[in-house]
Amino acid sequence: MKLNGKFAVRKIGTDFFAIPLGKNTTGGMIKLNDSGAFLFEKLISGSDEKALAELLAAEYGLDKNEAMTDVSEFIEKMRGAGVLD
Repeated sequence: MKLNGKFAVRKIGTDFFAIPLGKNTTGGMIKLNDSGAFLFEKLISGSDEKALAELLAAEYGLDKNEAMTDVSEFIEKMRGAGVLD
């Protein structure tokens, strides 16, 4: 799993956005919720799916299976948005 380009996560007002930097193949900014912003930051750092689930479970006090389901859904949404290979 690899990001298509470089991104930064920024908070604008009360909303979080993944913002493409430089030349990217994505269509623009992506609005994220709190947990989405957390996961996207970890993607930028190079975390894989298993690590994302472990980090999410620890951060939000989730069961590991629930965290893995949430991470899988997040990754599919990011693939659909053209952010991930």
